[in-house]
Amino acid sequence: MPNQDSPKEPQPNKLTKSQRQAGRQRVESYHQKKLAELMFPVRQAMDAFDRAKIDAFALDYIIQVYVAQSQELYEFINSYYGSNNKLPELLALIDLEEQGEWSWVAHNTQRPH
Repeated sequence: MPNQDSPKEPQPNKLTKSQRQAGRQRVESYHQKKLAELMFPVRQAMDAFDRAKIDAFALDYIIQVYVAQSQELYEFINSYYGSNNKLPELLALIDLEEQGEWSWVAHNTQRPH
């Protein structure tokens, strides 16, 4: 039976308050970066629409794909971000992506022809 007066050993997935804060800032930066990547086709389509290269239906479709993809990203991040216990897992995935070993990819990647 463990001695109740002895200090608890640190748990590997437990982060300090400052580590959680830094981790959340990193997740927010990652989220913004991924949103910007998802917005790139929308920006291209807006430019094409302004130059009359595509019609409003094509632009609307691209915007709808963006909305679906950004929702997927939000759900992915929130599946980890909502819990302090899962934050280290999300940060590890971000590390893997930065090292080129893993990447979050939206499932809804259809584009109009």
